[in-house]
Amino acid sequence: MFFKIPIGEVIGIIGAFLGSAELAFAISVVLLGKPFVKILGAKLKRIFLRHKAVQPAKPVGKRRYYIGIVFLLLSFLPWFIAELALFFGYPKTEDGHTILLLIMLSGDAMFIISLFTLGGDFWDRLKNLFQYPRPGGGGK
Repeated sequence: MFFKIPIGEVIGIIGAFLGSAELAFAISVVLLGKPFVKILGAKLKRIFLRHKAVQPAKPVGKRRYYIGIVFLLLSFLPWFIAELALFFGYPKTEDGHTILLLIMLSGDAMFIISLFTLGGDFWDRLKNLFQYPRPGGGGK
């Protein structure tokens, strides 16, 4: 027990925090759009790659795009696996809870990998899905 809270509840709270952070980041990217992704990428490159200049992004190829979509869709699968495992009472030991947490973290990792794989142009298309069309026919 952690602070007299059962391990199952602690795992649930951690899962809620991780899931809400992932959802908040996805919503912020959709709402803020491609400039946000570019600025964030440039800042991360400046932090981790100080010796290299930031180069313009290359267009994403068809194979890379499909791989990114598969990763994006598969990133939600571990959460369903964790829910089913909890529903059927799987984690009965401490190792079971650790495995469940690692399954959920793998979903987060796949989500982040899919963002970098799909590139910035993907977010432009996604952002256009949420724009209300004007009565005159213009989307913007």
